[in-house]
Amino acid sequence: MYHKKATEIKAKRIMPRMMGAVPQQPVKKKVNGFMGYRAYYSSLFSQLTQKEKSPIMTALWKRDPFHKEWDFMCLVYSAIREFLSNENVSLQTWIESAIGHMGIVVRDNYMRTFGWSVVRLQDGTHKVVRNHPRTVQSFLQPMNGLGIFMKCLNNGLPIADPVPIISKLSGLTNDVICINTHPGAAPQFTNTMEEFRQFARTHPQLAMSALWQVPVTHPLITQGVSVHNVEDLPAPGAELDDAELDAMIDEIFMDTYGPNHPYFTSRQANSA
Repeated sequence: MYHKKATEIKAKRIMPRMMGAVPQQPVKKKVNGFMGYRAYYSSLFSQLTQKEKSPIMTALWKRDPFHKEWDFMCLVYSAIREFLSNENVSLQTWIESAIGHMGIVVRDNYMRTFGWSVVRLQDGTHKVVRNHPRTVQSFLQPMNGLGIFMKCLNNGLPIADPVPIISKLSGLTNDVICINTHPGAAPQFTNTMEEFRQFARTHPQLAMSALWQVPVTHPLITQGVSVHNVEDLPAPGAELDDAELDAMIDEIFMDTYGPNHPYFTSRQANSA
């Protein structure tokens, strides 16, 4: 009798803790460059078994000149994976959107570009051989996570709400940078600000929401953003290079502007 009562008391003490416990989501493993590379190119060998495909992918990866670019793309994906998942953007979709901005050879041209071919051995298995080795130079120069995301966004990456992603990638603690060190690479610099300016022309409210870190429904956004067609502006206003706008964007990126800045509070007061 005593044992039964003690068991009941113990159960009553444990049950509230169990009911109030929130199951923790397992931390998702970061995607590395080889994982992304394999996910993108493995369909080239769909006719092969997994047992044959795995060593072939490893052999190709070892000779691929774009390890740095693949690592960069996949690090950025890992940093914003949660947001991309909420938008139903898979790793495959992200890679297909980003790869064109990285100078990486697209899937359909890969084997021919690097001189690879698949041969069948006498025992019926397959391997890859390189008949015509070729050198492919990367043109990528300094680029950060925000830069590649803005390029993808401006080129149709299906993101309904880019604000939290822009916010996260704008923080220095979350920044991912890729700098090309391939010998003989031609300089080609990425202008993140220009990518953002391009986005702001087509999505002004979302762009300002991201810059000022306020909801898109904030009065600062709803009352302070207007859109004009460049063709309708007088010549001085049609200039693509706007030093004042660039200076303001620079200051916002450095957190010196914000919703409480006198410029914005005065605009809100005037619109009240």
